[in-house]
Amino acid sequence: GGNDDIVMIGDRTNAIALEYSPDRWGVEFMSDKPYLVRSNFFVLLERLRPAPEECTLHTSSAIRYADALRHLSIKGSQNTLDDVFKLVKSHYQDKTAMSICRHGGSGEYFTHASFVVELHEDSVEAYVMLNEHPCEGTYQRFDLAMK
Repeated sequence: GGNDDIVMIGDRTNAIALEYSPDRWGVEFMSDKPYLVRSNFFVLLERLRPAPEECTLHTSSAIRYADALRHLSIKGSQNTLDDVFKLVKSHYQDKTAMSICRHGGSGEYFTHASFVVELHEDSVEAYVMLNEHPCEGTYQRFDLAMK
């Protein structure tokens, strides 16, 4: 639609991240990496990132991206569903808008929804939380059959 954006697409075996602007595309394939991460943060199209001092949203995205990489790199491909839940509840930067589980102050960004999915051979477990911080709320689990 003409605006810069990030899209992630995946299945059980592979994933790609597409970063695009009206005149450029960046494509990252998961390949042999155990995970693929974005947090409103352009990795491939760095020119689209505003300077941190000009945009606190960029600062937050960069810090949250680094925290996700740090968290996931501990176990790599051995990360479990529990590890993913720990990640979405992360307060590495305290309970601020700079953490993955964001508790923003007045006028700041905050996390108000969370969605975690685990794929199985013939089903999908989806965990959804709305209108709560991941560290405080309870996820509702949905079991979906694959056809």
